[in-house]
Amino acid sequence: MTLLKGIVAAFRSVIFTLLLLILMLYVFGIIFRSQAVGLDIEKKYFHSVPWAMWSLLMHGTFLDNIAEVLEEVLKSSSVLAMVFFVFILLSSFTVMNMLIGIVCEVISKVKQHEDTEADRFYLRTHLLEILDCYDTNNDQCIGRTEFDLLMKNPEILETLREFGTDAAGLIMMSDVIFEKKTENSKKGKLSFEELIDTVMRLQGEHAAKVTDVVELRKFTKQSVKELHSLVAVKLDALHDKTLKTMACQVPNSGQTTTLDVKLTLADVTKTQRHAAALTIRELLAQFADQHGRLVAEDVNGVEMGPELTLGSVAASSECALDLRLKPSPW
Repeated sequence: MTLLKGIVAAFRSVIFTLLLLILMLYVFGIIFRSQAVGLDIEKKYFHSVPWAMWSLLMHGTFLDNIAEVLEEVLKSSSVLAMVFFVFILLSSFTVMNMLIGIVCEVISKVKQHEDTEADRFYLRTHLLEILDCYDTNNDQCIGRTEFDLLMKNPEILETLREFGTDAAGLIMMSDVIFEKKTENSKKGKLSFEELIDTVMRLQGEHAAKVTDVVELRKFTKQSVKELHSLVAVKLDALHDKTLKTMACQVPNSGQTTTLDVKLTLADVTKTQRHAAALTIRELLAQFADQHGRLVAEDVNGVEMGPELTLGSVAASSECALDLRLKPSPW
């Protein structure tokens, strides 16, 4: 069937090639008929234009008994022998070989098309029923969530392995596959036929094309852009945290740094400004005369040691100093 379809597909090219050959036979037939007048070879090979065309076709194109005919022409006229030799080169070695090349090229394309259709039929046979099962909204399309569930099916993975498609590569390319818009589906979805086309494109034995390189560049650019955004956010957060930590560090000798401290005692809250070098023990001593012995806790209920300074506590809590004072249980 491939050969028959190839012959049908090459019919137009074959017709034009044969017309070119007939034109060459007619031109050279006139030349030999006019130049062979009075020679020994006139009556045998070139006594008329049609007979000259027939002789050229049999002996010059199909090379039937070519050595004997060429010797007879050479004995009669060396010029006609050279013309006959040129005709052989143009008709037999050029036009006929060109005809063979055209037929082979067309049949090769037909075979490639037949192989593609066979692969598509294989995928339709093995995948369509499974795709229908994972199509939750019956829209003949596969979304990203449905695709993730589909790629966990062992039968799908086995079918892809036998077909020659890398399942891991297909999963890796899912971001690009579902990011683009296609003619038959909305953004974020692929129709069944589009998914089958994607599986066929990712078959391992296929050579990379320009479209594959473009999609690879698009995927790389998208990944780098996402990575750049993530790194920028992390750097901004780290920069802000560094600035707050530096602002809350205890100063060197001879310098003074103050902090606003929010204190809560017996459901009463007030804010005071203290030196960053002030310890928790010194802070609590200010309230000991009125409230007795106290302890300080942060917002999470963790008790602060008396030797800690306000600057160190503020640095560990990103400068958010919120202390709760309560009677000491000890």
